[in-house]
Amino acid sequence: MQINFEVNDQDLLKQLQDLTPRQFMIAWSGAVRRHIQKNAREKIGGDFGDLIARESIMTDQEDDNRHIIYAGGANGYIAEHIHTGGTIKPRTRAYLAIPIDRSVKGKYPREYGGELFVVRKKEDGPRGRAYLATTVGKRGKAKMLWVLKKSVYQRPRPWWPDEMEIEQATGRFFEENF
Repeated sequence: MQINFEVNDQDLLKQLQDLTPRQFMIAWSGAVRRHIQKNAREKIGGDFGDLIARESIMTDQEDDNRHIIYAGGANGYIAEHIHTGGTIKPRTRAYLAIPIDRSVKGKYPREYGGELFVVRKKEDGPRGRAYLATTVGKRGKAKMLWVLKKSVYQRPRPWWPDEMEIEQATGRFFEENF
């Protein structure tokens, strides 16, 4: 998205002429970046939204007249995936382990302290669902902790601002600073 704006107010033009293009672009792109960070915190939410806001919203300020704000860094691809949605496949294992029990939410099977085994339910057929389970109780009943999947589809959760939001953030920037 490229944003251009026109200034017709003579007083504002005078104030802008007192700034170098670099000073103006740093101030303006900083205001837009803060808006994008706010979106990440509010729309992604939780600790991960905060992590994306702090570490994955980048600004390229190489050119004095053109600043680029983008999702990058270690979690940039995840931030983009959350925005656009899509299929998630395992990168290093055969299956994704999706927690289905509250006791293991946010944990990987390798972090689990007990012994795990794979269960396939008869009614799901030979190609049905597979689970990672542990035994509980005196009789050793299986307690399903994770469901194993080859892939899952994550619905999009748009959080990156559209052109209208950036235009509004730009308007607020001018109101607050000039």
